[in-house]
Amino acid sequence: MDKIRERGGDKTMELDTLYTKEDMLRRYNLVKGTLYNWVSKGKIPYIKIGKRVLFPAREIERWEKKKFHPANPPPTVNESEQK
Repeated sequence: MDKIRERGGDKTMELDTLYTKEDMLRRYNLVKGTLYNWVSKGKIPYIKIGKRVLFPAREIERWEKKKFHPANPPPTVNESEQK
């Protein structure tokens, strides 16, 4: 991860990889309308730089874990049999 230093200061900021819309469409096999819908409804983390919509890699990875790994997984076979 690259770092940049604030001019004249001691603060540093890590640069994150940014995915483009095209990256996200390929990653999730989406059509543009679905991705635009997610962005407009705030369902997916993104940033805007000028008119460009970009997706910070670390935020997307956190979102994936939260979105695609349920907090309450379905019961295992053994748990189902005990009931």
